[in-house]
Amino acid sequence: MAIIAMLAGILFPVLRQAQDTARMRECMSNLRQLGQAFSLYLDDNYGFAIPAPAPADWCLRPDPLAKYVKQSLPLPSETYPRRLWICPGDRGYGNEPPRWRYNGLALSSYLYPYGAYLATIDHIDVRGGATAVNAPRRPDQWARPTRDPLLCDWSPNFHMGRKDESTLASPDDAVKCINFLMLDGHVVSGTRWDRMEGYVKYAVIYDNPFSWGYNPGIVLRR
Repeated sequence: MAIIAMLAGILFPVLRQAQDTARMRECMSNLRQLGQAFSLYLDDNYGFAIPAPAPADWCLRPDPLAKYVKQSLPLPSETYPRRLWICPGDRGYGNEPPRWRYNGLALSSYLYPYGAYLATIDHIDVRGGATAVNAPRRPDQWARPTRDPLLCDWSPNFHMGRKDESTLASPDDAVKCINFLMLDGHVVSGTRWDRMEGYVKYAVIYDNPFSWGYNPGIVLRR
């Protein structure tokens, strides 16, 4: 019994890590497919992006992309539907429901618009006829599509992640556990710092042609 318990103690962390790696890869695949759907949406709408959702509610709404994804929309009553809209790591914490139905609505596990074509209220400018923060933009106007995110995981807790030993940030910020879909369509894993400061500052301020801080030559350092 002692040997079995010892083996279980060794194998359980390995199995858990393997499961989390599988979830993270599935999440990255979801984001790539959502990016392809978004490209089709742009083609049908003269290059304009989906308008922003309600203020301070940045969750991706499945409806505008539904016909391109060819999947049924999730229902709030479903325990854990397997859909592109939902990150496999989004399982809820404590007494909280998963983020995709956090407010009782069937939405998504991914943040939108977290990226390049839309400024926040704090950084909006009137250049180029930008008069409303939730007005749709043309993503091809952004300066650096390789570093400007379109979608990302709602929470850094969806995946266990791995340590980024090169970072000087705090231990929590050094864990690569957030998946980002960039404007050019590629997916990368990043840290909490990338979501709060790095990629998002590029997209919202420096690479955003409608921002007062537009300066695509800036390089952010931790």
